[in-house]
Amino acid sequence: MLTLLYPQIVIRAPKQDAAQDTIWRGNKYLTWFLSVFFIFAITDSWKHSALGATFPMAMALLSLSFCLLYLWRQRTMALQTSVPEGETSVLAMILSMLWLIGLTALTGVAGFAIAITALFAALLKLKAGASWLMTAALSLCGIGGMLLVAYYARMDFPWGLLQHYADLPWPLG
Repeated sequence: MLTLLYPQIVIRAPKQDAAQDTIWRGNKYLTWFLSVFFIFAITDSWKHSALGATFPMAMALLSLSFCLLYLWRQRTMALQTSVPEGETSVLAMILSMLWLIGLTALTGVAGFAIAITALFAALLKLKAGASWLMTAALSLCGIGGMLLVAYYARMDFPWGLLQHYADLPWPLG
């Protein structure tokens, strides 16, 4: 819902000087909404045992502090970033959403572990312009860290059609 709502606020921004103000308003509403969500997560984590509440409470407190820091920073400091105008900003948002849609679609077909690996590699190569060696090294580090945490947390990744039809080992299936 947030993914669909936020671009609507930004797309409707006027093309002149008020565009920055409209984007700030959209960011402010989104940040306040997320802050309320994190406050709810904090109050909900109090209802669980100490072991069950530790991770959600820590993540919610950390996220809430970043939201409040962002709101304070935007209120006290002037933004020095330029905002693309018109069709360019709409196209940039649509292309950004297509990356997420691609990740979701590939997860449905090949499973999350394969999809996130492909996303890391594609973003590093296409968007960051990294060399193949750097792309491989950074992707392996990112995926390795994620797999390490998932292994010790005994987590399973979402399956895709590939895992439904083929019996694959743990991180892939």
